[in-house]
Amino acid sequence: MHFKSQAQRKWMYANKPEMAKEWEDDTPKGRLPSRIHSKSTSQTRMASRSQRRIRRAWRKTQKQARR
Repeated sequence: MHFKSQAQRKWMYANKPEMAKEWEDDTPKGRLPSRIHSKSTSQTRMASRSQRRIRRAWRKTQKQARR
């Protein structure tokens, strides 16, 4: 097998260095992409939505604490 991305190579050397050395031999020379799939927009949208909810709840508790 060979590496498909730099992220995969980094993870493999950190967690399974013996297997990474074997894969390195099979990987063609040249530059690999940093990632195969970027994070989807729906995941980032969901994360920002949950952060907004947390901020709103925090502001609400801060206003109540001032009273």
